[in-house]
Amino acid sequence: MEPLSLRPTPEIIADRVRSQIVSGKFAPGERLQDAKISQQLGVSRGPVREALQRLVQEGLLINTLNRGVCVVDISVDDLLDVFTARRAVEREAFLIVFRSKPVALFEKLRKVIHSMEKAAANDDWRAAANHDIKFHTMIVEASGSPRLSRIYATLAAERHLCMSKEFAIFRDLNKLASMHQPLVEALEGDSQTTVVKVLDEHLRSGMELAQPGKQSLAS
Repeated sequence: MEPLSLRPTPEIIADRVRSQIVSGKFAPGERLQDAKISQQLGVSRGPVREALQRLVQEGLLINTLNRGVCVVDISVDDLLDVFTARRAVEREAFLIVFRSKPVALFEKLRKVIHSMEKAAANDDWRAAANHDIKFHTMIVEASGSPRLSRIYATLAAERHLCMSKEFAIFRDLNKLASMHQPLVEALEGDSQTTVVKVLDEHLRSGMELAQPGKQSLAS
């Protein structure tokens, strides 16, 4: 991680660490040392400790006996709970975006879907997963609600942690890309009921595939 260019605060540091979790640079179970992070960011250890405790409260990190603060290891039950929370957050965000009809956003979302298709052609599940998270994050951020965005940032980080688990690896990448086009079409349409229905079906399919014994996860 590069040093902070602004006056450091625990919130800024927490955002930076969270982004490292989302990018996969911090793996599940990995220990995070405040001394090392403070050196990388060029800040004192106090704000780093506070930032790490913020992420503990969010559920992304955990205090472990004799090891200190570590990245959480996500289970199937955790993943299903993430989907439940996502439904609550995304429903509100999708409806806000549906009402405002931001044409520029819809074009950007289609480009992300195209990137998913390219990842599928290259059999690159990690890139496809990152584009999937980006797609949903863009919609939540477009809602204009800082609180929805903050909540979703944590869910996205937990979602990314699942990518390291066997139960969360995409095996049908072409299906993943095709599942997102109806979401854009619903947002562009004129039926609020359809938006909620399409989103619910989209998330439900992911929850079903995440059940124990299933072969893949799509969201």
